[in-house]
Amino acid sequence: MKLAMKTLLFCSLLNIAQSANIWFLMSIGTKSHKQVYGALVKELAARGHNITFFNPHKSDEVIPGLREIQYVRGLELTERLGQAMWKQEGDTSSEATSKVFNVLFDTYAKSCTEFLKWEEFAPYARGERGIPDLIILSIMCQDCFLIVPHRLQVPFMYMSPHIIMGMHAESSGLRVFPSFQPMILANLYNDRMNVWDRLYNTVFYHSFSAFWEYNYVPWVDEFLTQNNGGRELHVRGNIDLPFTENYKTDIFEIPLSFADLLKNASLYISNADLASEPPSPMIPNIIHAGGMHCRPAKPVPKVKRAQSAKPMTKPVIKIRHPRTKDLEESEIGSTEEGNNAYYNPFIRKVS
Repeated sequence: MKLAMKTLLFCSLLNIAQSANIWFLMSIGTKSHKQVYGALVKELAARGHNITFFNPHKSDEVIPGLREIQYVRGLELTERLGQAMWKQEGDTSSEATSKVFNVLFDTYAKSCTEFLKWEEFAPYARGERGIPDLIILSIMCQDCFLIVPHRLQVPFMYMSPHIIMGMHAESSGLRVFPSFQPMILANLYNDRMNVWDRLYNTVFYHSFSAFWEYNYVPWVDEFLTQNNGGRELHVRGNIDLPFTENYKTDIFEIPLSFADLLKNASLYISNADLASEPPSPMIPNIIHAGGMHCRPAKPVPKVKRAQSAKPMTKPVIKIRHPRTKDLEESEIGSTEEGNNAYYNPFIRKVS
C-alpha cells in the first residue's frame, strides 16, 4: 500500500512538473479572432497545461485546465471600432480612411490603458497571482502588453489571425520582398505582378511601414515608458575591461525600445495556409497553422459511397431538332442514329 501511494504521489508531481502556467492576453478583438486563438488555448489545456485566457467575449464552455476571464470593456471598444469600419465601407477617400485610423488608434490606446488598470488583471500584472511560464499575446495592436513579460521576466510569443507583417516580420528576421510578395492591403491578389504592380506594391509597402513607424511605434514606446514608472525600459548588461589594472567587470544598463522587445519574441504562430498564400521566404520561429480553428471534416456516409460506386448507365440525351422541332431521345454512344441525333444539329451545312 505504501509503495502504491508513493508511486501515485510521484506520478502527480511529475504531471505538475510537465504542465505549464500560460497567460493569453487579448484586450480587444472580434469573435472570429477568439475562435482562431481558442483552438490553441483548448489544445494546450487538453495537454495538461493551466491556461488563463483574458478576452472580451463571454464563454460558458467548461474545459479542465482553462480559465476564461471576460474583459467587458474590451467588447464595448470592439463594437465601437466595428461601427466605424462599417461606416467607412466603400469610401476609399483619404478623409474617410483617416477617420477610421483615428478611431483605431484611440480604441487600441483605451484598451491598453484600461486593461492594465482593470482590477481583475492588475494583480496579474504585478505578479501577485503567480509568475507564468509563458505569455501569449494577440498580434492585433496588443504590443502595449510587452510591459508585462518584461516586468515579470518571462518569455512571450505572438499569435496572429493572419500573416506576419510590418515590424513583427522585420523584428523576427523575416524579410519582406515587395517585388514578388503582394501586400495584404494593396488589393493585389496574385503574385504574378507586372512592372506597374510591383512598383505600386513597393511604394504601398514603404508608405504603410512609414505610417506605422511614425505613428504607432512612438506611441508604444511612450506607453511602455509611462507604465514603467516614467522610466525607459532597460536591461542590465556587463562588459569586461581586461585593459584595466584589476580586470574588473562594469555593470551598466542598456535602454530597450519597442523594436528591441519584439526581437525577444520566442515564437510566432500565423493563421495562414501556405497553399493559399503567395510564395515567400520562411524562418524557423514562424509556424503556419492555418485552419486549425476549423471543424474537422466529417467522413462521407457509406450510403453515398455505395451509390457512387454503382456502374454508370449510358447517358440519355433529349434534343429538339432545330429544323423539324421534334424532340429526339437516345442514348449517346449506343447507336449511330443516337450519335447523329446529338451531332447533326451542330454540323454546319456547306452549300
